[in-house]
Amino acid sequence: MSVKPDFTPAADEVVYAPTAELLAGVKRNPPRKKKPSKWEVEPFELYDGHEGLLVRTMLIRSTAHTDEREPVTIRSAADVFDLCKHLTMSDQEHMVVLAMNLQNQVNAIYEVGIGTATATMAVAADILKIPLLTGCRSLVLVHNHPGGTPTPSKDDANITSKLIQAAQCIGLTLLDHVIVSRNGHFSFIDHGLM
Repeated sequence: MSVKPDFTPAADEVVYAPTAELLAGVKRNPPRKKKPSKWEVEPFELYDGHEGLLVRTMLIRSTAHTDEREPVTIRSAADVFDLCKHLTMSDQEHMVVLAMNLQNQVNAIYEVGIGTATATMAVAADILKIPLLTGCRSLVLVHNHPGGTPTPSKDDANITSKLIQAAQCIGLTLLDHVIVSRNGHFSFIDHGLM
């Protein structure tokens, strides 16, 4: 049995009226709970329950990460290389930010961008938002060179100098820029370029 519309449709219109069986299968929204008092905060969902769409702004953590695990502490460019060694197997450039606390423990790892075999694009704002969102005061920028040599290009040097200035303006410190490859790693700080 279908419900008849209470108006006459135009000749070129099609009106779909739901059947009683279809309406019986539709879930109704649960009734709202009582209004909270002025001292209580009403629970809410981010973006109306669609926070799964926020992939580009989510902080990436290993699925194996738990609070019981020993935090990763960065003491040198070799520690960064060990943490990001998997990037050496990629055939595309990846740019990664390590956001760190005052004890140089990594609080968040965020992949800013994936590029081509020879380049990746990143804007300072995309890089610097991660330490800000995680409450960190320092960061290390990491990217890979799929070609195999960790020698920095002119673009690598340019983005590093611009990022140092941008970070200083908002109270952050870029500790290092490390390039990883199959043939080792290159640290801007170790080579006196920062």
